[in-house]
Amino acid sequence: MIGLCFTTSISPLSSTRLAYLTPLFQKMVPNGLPMFGKTIGLVPIIMAILTYIQNKMTIKDPNQKAMIYFMPVLMLAMFNNFPSGLVLYWTLSSALGLVQQIITNKKQAQPAVEEKKNRTR
Repeated sequence: MIGLCFTTSISPLSSTRLAYLTPLFQKMVPNGLPMFGKTIGLVPIIMAILTYIQNKMTIKDPNQKAMIYFMPVLMLAMFNNFPSGLVLYWTLSSALGLVQQIITNKKQAQPAVEEKKNRTR
């Protein structure tokens, strides 16, 4: 797997950059950011967005509300320097988890709607 390319235009999955926004990021922040350095990956940004959406859908406890916002930022900071394969795996896992959560929410809502209809009759 070392040196294996996901596609021909993307760097190997064992490197830390699958797709990155370095030129744009360097114009915005010329000296870089602490923990990020001077580059930022595109896939970790997508992963952070998916993590935020998934947390927003699943966390209902008001005591854990800070986790909805803190977790994606922490994950973005950590995963920016991890190998691309791991970040891609985590991103796809988050996307599939999000789809699963949407399907589960729809299936749980259907019996509740049918039960309300039966009560009104």
